[in-house]
Amino acid sequence: CPYGSDLASGVNLPSYKPMEGLPPIQFNYNSGEETGTPYRTLVLVMGASQMGMTTRGLTIETEIKRIQSNIDWAKENGVTIIGMHIEGKSLRGRPGSDAERIIDTVLPACDMLMVIRDADYDGKFSKWGRDNNVPVEVVNYNLDLIPVFKQIFDVR
Repeated sequence: CPYGSDLASGVNLPSYKPMEGLPPIQFNYNSGEETGTPYRTLVLVMGASQMGMTTRGLTIETEIKRIQSNIDWAKENGVTIIGMHIEGKSLRGRPGSDAERIIDTVLPACDMLMVIRDADYDGKFSKWGRDNNVPVEVVNYNLDLIPVFKQIFDVR
């Protein structure tokens, strides 16, 4: 997974090299921007899956290090950070769990939050947004985020 130094190479991550011993990740998207165009927004989807991490040889510590590298790069380069939690209550985790550790790493860096209502069952995201003057979009379903993204990125 990319680190901040990889994000610095811009759209399509031309400098990205997978960690030694791991297969390459296929980036299957087309932003419409030319390769190398600088990023202006970083979207971090908060959560943890041991199944996904262990198959790639990652630990929660290496994942938090990678996430923090992306956050540091974005802050140093004036890139907007949007935090998302779209998996609901079941993947929020208990206090101190891997999922909550990732949330607690990402949350303080966010310029905006997007969460599904079930993920904000305890008001963690909406309260943090109010307390820190950060906009929070709480929606019922993931698909409800499509018009939010269209508005943010002025897509018609």
